[in-house]
Amino acid sequence: MTNAKLLKRLRTLLEEATNPDKKHLKQLRDVLNKLKRRRNELRDSLDSTDNAQEKQKIAQEIEVINLQRSKGVDVYKALKKARKNRKQGKSKKPASDAPQETPAPQTGSDDQSQ
Repeated sequence: MTNAKLLKRLRTLLEEATNPDKKHLKQLRDVLNKLKRRRNELRDSLDSTDNAQEKQKIAQEIEVINLQRSKGVDVYKALKKARKNRKQGKSKKPASDAPQETPAPQTGSDDQSQ
């Protein structure tokens, strides 16, 4: 896959990230891993290239991939955490079964004039 296709796929997955399921997270993780491999390939080719213009072009591609990938990783972590919290919330006892605490009465020590 080319860089443009990978970045387009990442953008699509990030836009659809409102209520992710396991499949969505796996697709996002796969795209992030492909971008990581592509970035590493570009770094290797950057070292082996002698042409200054070509080096600049490759460096710019690496920078774009780094920025987009870091955004994707942040979203992936947030989605993963939200999914985990949502899962834990389902496994806990419902709030109606839990003993309810009543708020403690406030004392009149506030400096408010009435």
